[in-house]
Amino acid sequence: MHISDIMKKNGIYLALASAGLLAIPHAQAETALSTAKRFCSLHNQHGLDKKYPTVVSASLNAEIQNALKKNDAIQKKAPDEKPPLGDGIPFQSMPDWAKCRITSVQKSAADMKANIVYRYSKTESWTDQLLLKRENATWKIDDILYAPEHLRSLRTQLKDAFQ
Repeated sequence: MHISDIMKKNGIYLALASAGLLAIPHAQAETALSTAKRFCSLHNQHGLDKKYPTVVSASLNAEIQNALKKNDAIQKKAPDEKPPLGDGIPFQSMPDWAKCRITSVQKSAADMKANIVYRYSKTESWTDQLLLKRENATWKIDDILYAPEHLRSLRTQLKDAFQ
């Protein structure tokens, strides 16, 4: 007989569960690594421009939406000219498309950083960092720090594009 059977038989299992002392994993909770993997999967499938709201924080999504509205207004005023976000949202530091993969995830006091390597060719690659923060029960991307020094970011790029 398993210990769980003994506990159930004696009512201990029920008592522990109702007292909240039994750890039940939350099926919807995502880890920072799974969010980073989803980001790379969407990027590699060329679906990031449409499905990014599933992996970004509410505040980053609001900034992206604000930038897209400004971009649309510029496009309407000058339909024959390329607007600042004419190539899409700059989710990576380099304009050329390259395959994305995660190399590491580090935890700091309040957030997580995931290193994302983009391989352009056998000899050329660059590493951006996803800055993730906890939002409800999941980790969401709150900014992307661009290679090489990680001093520029998606948030600053969105602001600078319209100044």
